[in-house]
Amino acid sequence: MGRWRPGLAVLSVGCLLALATSARAQRAAPAPAPNEINVSVNYVYAAQLGFGSYNVGGLSVSVYSLPLEYTLRDVLLDWRLKIGLPLLYGTYDFNKTVLGDNDIPVHVHADQKTLSAEPKLKLEIPIVEPWTLSLIGAWGFGSTLDTHIKIRAPAGVVVADDQVSNQETWYYTYQVGISSLLQQRFDQWTLSLGNAFIYAGTAALEHEENVQAYGALETGVDARHPMGFRVMDYAPDASVFFIWYYFTPSLEFSRVERASLQVDNVYEVGLTFGADPETPFRLPMLGNPRLGASYRVGNDLNAVRLNFGFPF
Repeated sequence: MGRWRPGLAVLSVGCLLALATSARAQRAAPAPAPNEINVSVNYVYAAQLGFGSYNVGGLSVSVYSLPLEYTLRDVLLDWRLKIGLPLLYGTYDFNKTVLGDNDIPVHVHADQKTLSAEPKLKLEIPIVEPWTLSLIGAWGFGSTLDTHIKIRAPAGVVVADDQVSNQETWYYTYQVGISSLLQQRFDQWTLSLGNAFIYAGTAALEHEENVQAYGALETGVDARHPMGFRVMDYAPDASVFFIWYYFTPSLEFSRVERASLQVDNVYEVGLTFGADPETPFRLPMLGNPRLGASYRVGNDLNAVRLNFGFPF
């Protein structure tokens, strides 16, 4: 069997996770060599999950996030400044049997981990009751960790590289945007309408390859209602929300030996639980937290995630 080495984008200079990237690089990638495998993580989707997982084309992605946040009130008039320090940990696992040289099937297993942080500022400006406009900016960095590639062939077949560890990569991420939240109470119901435009990107710190960026339009509605009982001085409530994400350019998920999956529209439905924000329930660095679960779907792509409330 001839020399065969997998070239996995998930395990190369591609900056994994943090808030970052569109599935389409701004620079054209070179044509793959024969028998080269190109597996690209959709960094936008992984980062936006925050705390969840998805599978596509033999690649399994899991992302874990801790949404630390502190609020400074009345920084200018009645403006609020939210200072966030989300810590993100990601795992990426690729398993697939492919045809190598001379059409001999070989099994490729690649895995990688990432750790990143992206300090974020959100300036909330009350315009007129009940409308709030927010300016968003963030910059962070992270690194890939514990990258490994293993190639297993049938008995008696020699593989040039049966185990490879790739060099780890440091990368930076950024995002800027604007969001709007219209929130109104009707009797015991709290109804919210959110809109946002976010532009985000990433690149490796060492060089300018794999510079990637994306824009996302987001629109969502949320309905919250008390659950009808109290716990000490707190009134638990529940909400249901729906969010539509439109990505430009399209999100692109690579699938080995199949056409890439392109996604323009993603829809999310979720539930959250928390306490009425008018009550004094606060946790250090977490504020008045909400916790829930949601499901995302779009063009044959499905994901589940743990969410921390309506994101606008």
